[in-house]
Amino acid sequence: MDISRLNLDFLKLKDEEKKLLDQMLGDESFLNRLNDLGIDEQIIFDNLSTIFASYDDYLICKNCPGVENCPKDVKGSIIELELQGQYVERNISRCELKKRNDTLTSYYEIRDFDDKLLRLNVDKLNDDKATKELIKFFLDYSLNKNDTNWLYLIGGTNRRKLDTLIGVYNKVAAKFHYLASVVNFSKQCRKLSNLYFNEKDRFEFIFNKLVDVPFLFLYDFGEEYKNETLRDNILIPLLRERKEKETLTIFISDFNVDDIANMYNFNYNSKARSLQIKKLLKSAKIIDFGDLNI
Repeated sequence: MDISRLNLDFLKLKDEEKKLLDQMLGDESFLNRLNDLGIDEQIIFDNLSTIFASYDDYLICKNCPGVENCPKDVKGSIIELELQGQYVERNISRCELKKRNDTLTSYYEIRDFDDKLLRLNVDKLNDDKATKELIKFFLDYSLNKNDTNWLYLIGGTNRRKLDTLIGVYNKVAAKFHYLASVVNFSKQCRKLSNLYFNEKDRFEFIFNKLVDVPFLFLYDFGEEYKNETLRDNILIPLLRERKEKETLTIFISDFNVDDIANMYNFNYNSKARSLQIKKLLKSAKIIDFGDLNI
């Protein structure tokens, strides 16, 4: 573009505006966008503040830091220009990354994990026995071929087990449009225990969401602070109701089923309740991720 062709006096621009204009006029990719909209040199100068805003927005997206680190006032937004006669209007919409992110988040009702895990998929996972078992489990579930709808993931690190589970689930959820809640069980138990005594209506609301969600993934299972209130009013009712509904439930733990049951066996009177927990959890299929150093 030839600045000398423009009617506006270029010298009246501020130094920072001149610098930005020079950079913009040398950016072929951005200029092609303007040309596709029918925006010529004179229209650029007549709508300079709008064009500058669009170019600043474009530069951020060109070096996209990801939705969670987006520096814009509205994270994951993008400025789209529209030519109305000689005036340029700008509209705010979601960028493609934000659209994909929103699509993935729609597969989760409760999500106790960082946004970056939404980008995990099977292509980024280890090609090991445990991962293959997990993939097969979901494929069989989709074909109604599962003998059980409960899984118990043990071995390795909790983070590795969670990453693998989320990566596999993201893939199948995108295909079959499933809905899951991924819950840090330890943190959720603290919250529910407090609500049980202080806000019964809120307790019932959250508890019922955990009972009713089609897929429930409980990680850090066994790390919760254990007491009779938690055992009798949260853990056992949750396990029992999901077992009755035959809804898909996955546990991620550093402890095996016997360990969990023993942790809730506080005294002689607790033995029956402990055995009830053990019986419910024993119905889950176990996938072992091996030693911690794998």
